[in-house]
Amino acid sequence: MSQEDQIKAQIGEAWELHRKGQNELAIAKFDSILRIAADSVDANYGLGLAARAAGENERAIEHFKIAYKMIEDNLAQLRAEHEVGETESILFMTADDRYMMLMRMTSQRLAELGVEV
Repeated sequence: MSQEDQIKAQIGEAWELHRKGQNELAIAKFDSILRIAADSVDANYGLGLAARAAGENERAIEHFKIAYKMIEDNLAQLRAEHEVGETESILFMTADDRYMMLMRMTSQRLAELGVEV
């Protein structure tokens, strides 16, 4: 199994812990993942959710902001590679859809915590 596949599996395990309400364990798992894959949007977003559920709002805000910035950067890079404008969608690319959805979800989580992006 490649390192990328191992990270994806660990992210799945962390998300499952969060879904089960075991947020302290989920936080520890996401922290472990981020030590080896700091650039993981999914791990940062998941850590934000688990931290918020555990009442650690400042930590949640920190990781939602990190995830949001990564999403913005990834989306800008994707669009630059395909010569698509800032407000246009790349209709044939699921990566564009994914980043647009994640950007909306992350901004909603930040707004719920009183942070404007």
